[in-house]
Amino acid sequence: MENKKEELTYILGAGASFESIPVVRTFLSRFQEFCKFLKNIAENNNYGFNLEERERLKHAWSVVLNFSETLKTYQSFDTYFKKLFHIEDLDSIKLTKKIIHLFFLWEHTNSADKKPEDESKFWKQSLVDRRYDAFVAGLLKPFKGKTEMFSKTNFITWNYDINLLVSIKNYFDPKTNFKNYFEKIKLKIENENIWEINNQVTIINMNGFFYSQLFDEFNEFPRNISHQLMLKKIVPNYFQNNFQDLDSDKISFAWESDDDKTAQAAAAKISSSKNIIVIGYTFPLYNRLLDYKYFNNEIISQRKLYLQDPNVDNIAIDLKDNFKINLDSNLVTRIYNCDSFFVPSDIIDPHKFQTGNYYFC
Repeated sequence: MENKKEELTYILGAGASFESIPVVRTFLSRFQEFCKFLKNIAENNNYGFNLEERERLKHAWSVVLNFSETLKTYQSFDTYFKKLFHIEDLDSIKLTKKIIHLFFLWEHTNSADKKPEDESKFWKQSLVDRRYDAFVAGLLKPFKGKTEMFSKTNFITWNYDINLLVSIKNYFDPKTNFKNYFEKIKLKIENENIWEINNQVTIINMNGFFYSQLFDEFNEFPRNISHQLMLKKIVPNYFQNNFQDLDSDKISFAWESDDDKTAQAAAAKISSSKNIIVIGYTFPLYNRLLDYKYFNNEIISQRKLYLQDPNVDNIAIDLKDNFKINLDSNLVTRIYNCDSFFVPSDIIDPHKFQTGNYYFC
């Protein structure tokens, strides 16, 4: 087991999965593609759905289309949820989580698309963001037949997608199905948003996470069966008010709960780490009070902080103004041009290993 001071912690935002999951700027246009998909399977006779199934699919399309129109007046679905939270519209919260879950179910089973001519639209480059796979490969010691990290690695993620988890699973436990894998990584942890993998990796989901029990028997994401999964999900009265869906309940927002355990776990990981790398996270205003609990100058000081984002200068200014981070310190580094996830070179001991290409940028 590595010394605590040698732990490595990543804070991940939407930009960390942009090859496979839309960010805020491209979410609405991508969601509209999802609406078209539902309309197509509801109206297309080639899928062999009976009349009742098609009617329920049409109803689902109508519900999703209405939500798409609602989203046009909000910056993101996060801010829409924030409004519902404050006015205590519990029925709308429940309904909208079902819609978001359905969207992620579709997105997690869609293969790569051609690059759109309109660059403002989302480009699905891969089913799972390929940078995660390269990242995990680079963090592993070069031992044949073993999966051992160079250092204990932690992830504080604000993303709902499970790209990261699947990429780690592909190296640590590729033949285990998702149901058994989830039971394994949550076996000794009361908080279902915190996953411990082989005592080498900890994933802390600040906002809950997406998962569907329809994946239980698979050991990797199923491809090109979205229409079948939609039918299985929607037909059993999915959008009826009294229908409780345990999967969609996993979609949550950090500010919904008064429980500080997740933030405390994040703060503990930051405190035990030598290097902190922020990738694709902008520290938005609606998360700020929670971010303060694990990310501030008192906790970050004396640790190396790396900021990786296309708009890194704006993020840096925000951290200086709102989190009192000393940007003039030689412990703060901005990463501008890096096609992969940045990995600090000092996690690899050159006296023990030939470093080769085990770190990027």
